[in-house]
Amino acid sequence: MLPSAVTRSVTEVLTAEVLRRAGRGAPVGVAVVDAALDGVIAPFTERTASRALVTLPRGSELALPDGRSLRLFLTWTESEASGRTDLDLSVALFDAHWRHIGVCDYTHLRYARQAAVHSGDLQSAPPPLGATEFVDLDLDLLADTGARYAVAVVFSYNDVPFGELAEAFAGLMLRDGPGGAGPLFDPRSVEQRFDLTGTSRACVPLVVDVRHRTLHWLDVVKGVTGTHHAVWRHADALATLAHRLTELFASGARVRLGELAVWQAAARARTVVVRHRDGSRDVYARRDGEDVPGFAARIGTPDADGGEPAEAPGLVHLLRGDVQPADGAEAYALYPLALDAARVRLLAAPDLVTALAPA
Repeated sequence: MLPSAVTRSVTEVLTAEVLRRAGRGAPVGVAVVDAALDGVIAPFTERTASRALVTLPRGSELALPDGRSLRLFLTWTESEASGRTDLDLSVALFDAHWRHIGVCDYTHLRYARQAAVHSGDLQSAPPPLGATEFVDLDLDLLADTGARYAVAVVFSYNDVPFGELAEAFAGLMLRDGPGGAGPLFDPRSVEQRFDLTGTSRACVPLVVDVRHRTLHWLDVVKGVTGTHHAVWRHADALATLAHRLTELFASGARVRLGELAVWQAAARARTVVVRHRDGSRDVYARRDGEDVPGFAARIGTPDADGGEPAEAPGLVHLLRGDVQPADGAEAYALYPLALDAARVRLLAAPDLVTALAPA
């Protein structure tokens, strides 16, 4: 292991170079950064990622809104190549030590009464309508049972590869009330939707941390053989997989979008507004004699300046596009929402990376 003085010196040199490159962008008066982007991994290499509604690199972590239940969904349609195909949406439940404590799947449609509820086992999906399964998760009730982690899994029960189906996708909806309330499918509440493709027969898309109300995006395929798959048979392997991956991604070894956003903001703006999950805001104004590395290091710390900028931001990096930036501003949002491409220059996550490439 290198001495701390050496690693600190190297980090300072690399950070200064990154900030220099970020400063090549047009200067702006005000930038806005969502602290929630600290959980989103920067997309450096994602060649095998599933096609999805929202591009989330593996290992990304998103906070879930308080007071809501989750509805997982799976939809598939058979083809001539696939024949009759039985896909199963399942959830494996683990305690804080990754000990298996229960399942919600076709073998157990309910866990702890209403804590997790499966819609029922559909064993074929003929065209044109196909078939859909749901699992509702009440995070408060799950927490009361001692569940800490909920691992979502999609199995091909009769071993048909996902890629042979005419269509197959799964996803996640946020529900304002109990999982069984409201319409079966509400497109406005969909947080993520991803395709099931390729030769795999099992997919582990995500883990929900019940206590911390966070979603960990894994998007990994699991090797399975044979037929008659059930989630309880794979509980030990799922615990090992999910535990190790969540620990790996939480180690801080990979750069986050939040870091890229702060670098861009510090290098280009005189004032930076950081929005927090609880709705609070911290304002950082670059001080007289403060260099860019010093300004960047201060952003996100308690050493804020207060006040609110009068002008609209010319640069925004957001979780949800609920800020109205200035006309012609550069804007990135994981969920663009109300951002108008006719008024602003919409950025994709890879744009934040390529902006730091050598000239």
